[in-house]
Amino acid sequence: MKRPLPIVLAATVAVAGVGSGSASASSWYWSPGVCKSNLRQYGMRLDDGRTFQIAQSFCVGKGGPASCAWNKGHIRRLYNHFVVFARSYDGGVRGFDLYPTGRKSYRATGIRLLGHESNAAHFNRVFSQIANDLSQRENEKGCAH
Repeated sequence: MKRPLPIVLAATVAVAGVGSGSASASSWYWSPGVCKSNLRQYGMRLDDGRTFQIAQSFCVGKGGPASCAWNKGHIRRLYNHFVVFARSYDGGVRGFDLYPTGRKSYRATGIRLLGHESNAAHFNRVFSQIANDLSQRENEKGCAH
């Protein structure tokens, strides 16, 4: 599989720059699945008022023990900080940090346009691998709460 080099490089840079502590931790914790579901249902609003709907996304918990808690059954990790890779319906691929602020609300920082990918299956192939690699690195940090 050949990955589009500009998007992969931009995604790598986005991950390296994410989590610089520009936003304070939230008291809300979500699973990556809730993050993905809420993005798909509610979309994203940029600071300048523009909005875009999310066609596909990958949410990865970020920050290790400082932003991770276990659910009541101690089976699933929940996070108050995510790195997100999202593809809008027009093919725009963006990376950003997402912080839950409520059951169905969130805010994002560091939104970057990484490139365009018109093929949904190709976005899934490329970014599922990037998200999986990042998730494995984050899981190695542990979850202290």
